[in-house]
Amino acid sequence: MSAACISYFGGKKLKLTHSYAGKELKHWNQAAFISGIERLLGLYKPETTLKQMNMMTSHDTDRMLDTYGGDEKRLKLSVIFSFLFPGAINIYYGEELGLPGAFNAGTRQGMPWKNEKIWDKDLLGLYKRLAALRKGDEAIKHGKFEFLKEYCDGRALAFRRSSGGEALLCLMNNSSSEVNLALKQGALGNKPGAVLNSGVKLKPAGPKKLTAVLAPWAYAVYRL
Repeated sequence: MSAACISYFGGKKLKLTHSYAGKELKHWNQAAFISGIERLLGLYKPETTLKQMNMMTSHDTDRMLDTYGGDEKRLKLSVIFSFLFPGAINIYYGEELGLPGAFNAGTRQGMPWKNEKIWDKDLLGLYKRLAALRKGDEAIKHGKFEFLKEYCDGRALAFRRSSGGEALLCLMNNSSSEVNLALKQGALGNKPGAVLNSGVKLKPAGPKKLTAVLAPWAYAVYRL
């Protein structure tokens, strides 16, 4: 999962040598990303996938900030996807603070507990909100994962987690241009309300229809 996220969300500044994977990563377009994730989900039974440890980085890799070439917009999309993906999220210490570090050149330094000036408080806040969302949501902890391909247009990415009567839908824009998505009636439930939103606006588009306007690198998570 980590290699797929880096290949898709990484962009032009992606560092192609990912030490933990032990191989060179190539850029993926959206079709390749969706295909790769679906193949990954098909390798094991759903109950096994839900117990897998999802680790984006470790002491044997570059830190995420270095992996994404310092591009925090892309980094955030990758973090959100990893938190909402089936399995147990594993966070290497300091990633939530936006610490830099290349493999064997800063990735194993001590945690800067007493130096809050270098903490990325905005990124830390995102990690906290995602952790709280995971903790209290059955759809994320136990639910099915599926891409909503009618809304995946090469720039916008849409996917859903669902379990019983609970569901979450995530929209994100992995591009530098605004995206307008015409949503089907009821796609976001009867009373759309985002539990996480950065740059997504909903506009009426006729009787009981909505258009989701996604700013560049925007994301939103809706509880259905």
